[in-house]
Amino acid sequence: MKNGAQIEDIIVFLVTILLVLSALVYFVYFKTGVVPVYKPPQKIEPAKKSVIPTGTFFIYPEKQPEKQLPFNFFVKKTYAQSKKLKPNKNIETYIFYDYPDLSNIETNEVQFTFQGKNLTNSNDRFYFIYILYPLERDWKVFYFSTKYFNLPKGYNRYLLIVSAVNQNDEYDPSPAYLFFTTKISPYFKDVSLSPQGNKLTLYLYNNTNKEINITNWKIVSSQGIYSVPEGVNYVDPDYKYKKEKIILPPYGKAKIIATSSPLGFSFRINKCLGYFLNLRRDVVQFVDYVPYYCKYFSGNELFNLRKQGYSIKCLDFLSSISCPPRPQVLKTIAYDSKCMNLIDNLYSYKGCYYNNLNSPDFLAKDWLIFIQTPTTTIYVTSTNRYKEIPKTLYETRYEEIRLYDENNLLVNNYIYY
Repeated sequence: MKNGAQIEDIIVFLVTILLVLSALVYFVYFKTGVVPVYKPPQKIEPAKKSVIPTGTFFIYPEKQPEKQLPFNFFVKKTYAQSKKLKPNKNIETYIFYDYPDLSNIETNEVQFTFQGKNLTNSNDRFYFIYILYPLERDWKVFYFSTKYFNLPKGYNRYLLIVSAVNQNDEYDPSPAYLFFTTKISPYFKDVSLSPQGNKLTLYLYNNTNKEINITNWKIVSSQGIYSVPEGVNYVDPDYKYKKEKIILPPYGKAKIIATSSPLGFSFRINKCLGYFLNLRRDVVQFVDYVPYYCKYFSGNELFNLRKQGYSIKCLDFLSSISCPPRPQVLKTIAYDSKCMNLIDNLYSYKGCYYNNLNSPDFLAKDWLIFIQTPTTTIYVTSTNRYKEIPKTLYETRYEEIRLYDENNLLVNNYIYY
């Protein structure tokens, strides 16, 4: 028993020693980088915070202006080493640009010009190696002077690093660098602007196959800043209106008008609007296109109506009806109450609305958006009266109209010359 216990103690002791030695060896290897260790991917901070991802070799020049960025080691250990390039401290790299504010570039198509110079040899010819962080993690070669970048949409911060390399494979060991920020909407150029030319009307077009919420988007011009309001999707005949966010459907259109709405709200066009306009003639002037919907009866349908007790004159009337029926034509059948009830159910806005409300094509792709602008009082000499006129949305000479999303990021612009 005693011998067995001693053997057991020895085994435990040896295993313990082995574990300690293994841990020590692994620790030493980890510190020297010999053993590959799993490292979870680092979280990239939101670009809008203007933060370079933690754990990179970048530092901010504004925090340590007297120091150069530590790219020397990085360049030498990557592209320069693989191509056997030699550092030359007499080579300088320059980056030129035309942007007045690198922290607020309102486009995703940017360009920069690179230049190399050898302080001791003016005859050197150069190509360039560059990296654009965080889009690229490897150095790329560029053989021209002007470089164009097509960047992702949105509010993003970038770091461009460039090093000149001469014909003797000598490179600038302290590359040129600059930070810049693109402040554009995720919907940049997805929605286009098209002014009517009368200064009061503007069209927005959704150029994508996705729905886009344009509520609280802003139209900015020399005339002011105007915000897109909420609107009514379903113009209910029983006046049960509900204001919602204006969602521009895929390839949809919004007509923006600088005046107050006759209905008191902006609204979306539907397939029954022709009947609605027959009742509200004050809305007609604002509508470019009215979906045409009419119920036509086949011979079998008319025959079934006859079996339900409808008169032959009513069926003859239905076989040649127009939409919406003209009041003077309706007088010819007004004495037939049963027929008139059917006509009212099918050929009125209320009847059309409730009969087609659940059809997938009931709502059109078009919105009418009314923006109440400030009014100006003018004197009309022809009538000898004062008249209130709304302020315009824009001017038509030397004017830039800009469209911003709800986060004040540029979506698109239109320039009048």
